[in-house]
Amino acid sequence: MTYRLDPNADTNEISLRTGLPTVTAEAMRLCFGKESPNGYFEPERGYDGLDWIFVNDDGHVFKVYARYGAFRIGARDGADCEAFAKWLLERLRLDFVRRLRERLSEPDRLGVLDGPRSPKSPQFPGTIGNVCGEIGLGEPRPCVLQPPEEESK
Repeated sequence: MTYRLDPNADTNEISLRTGLPTVTAEAMRLCFGKESPNGYFEPERGYDGLDWIFVNDDGHVFKVYARYGAFRIGARDGADCEAFAKWLLERLRLDFVRRLRERLSEPDRLGVLDGPRSPKSPQFPGTIGNVCGEIGLGEPRPCVLQPPEEESK
């Protein structure tokens, strides 16, 4: 089954089918582009206008939207939301892996050349947290890798 973005698909009578607790707005934007210009915006009820609308080969409409910051899938009765959720999460995972590989393949992306290189050093500087923030896994944050603990004798 294939799915395509269609921001103009009819979303009347779509209702909540399942949650997507691991999905972020950043990941959706990076993978699928800007949200639908027709997103439902009613902040006092938790709707922030972040909507992505997909249509499958059978004409079923799936709406990925956020309410109170948590992403969900909405669809009409008869739509296979489980298959869509599986496809969506796989697409996001593949996009994340591609972006991570691109970022980490840049020279000295982890700061290895700027800092101590010995495993005996108290800290290894790194910016993997910043990379994760840039590719949609949350806020950029510093990441310090600790050297392995020495075996006790």
